[in-house]
Parts: sequence; structure tokens; C-alpha cells
Amino acid sequence: MLNADIDLIEPLGADTLVYGRLDSQGTRIAARLHASAAARAGRLPLRYRPADAHYFDAASGKRLS
Repeated sequence: MLNADIDLIEPLGADTLVYGRLDSQGTRIAARLHASAAARAGRLPLRYRPADAHYFDAASGKRLS
């Protein structure tokens, strides 16, 4: 379980993308939610499957394996 501070919501029809921060160091997160999920700015608890997560290097933007 993650608690993200959501600051941007992007409705895309069947899905909604939410963007925010995980901690005071500014770790950014993007999550895809089903359109029926109640997305709003502020604290949002998120559950995820680690096998489905993608990680990126902050400096280069390249995906980490």
C-alpha cells in the first residue's frame, strides 16, 4: 500500500492517470486507475502489484530493469 499526494489528474475515458508525490524527497509517481475510481487531488491510498511496476532513473529518464 502506498499513500500518494496527488497533484494532477488526467481523465482518459476508460482510464484515469493520476500523478503525485510519495514522500518529502519528491519521489514522483504515476498511476493508472479505472475511470470509475474516485480520483481527486490530495492523499490517495494506492495498492499495486510490484511485478507490474516500472521504475525510471530520475537523471536520465531511462527505465530501470
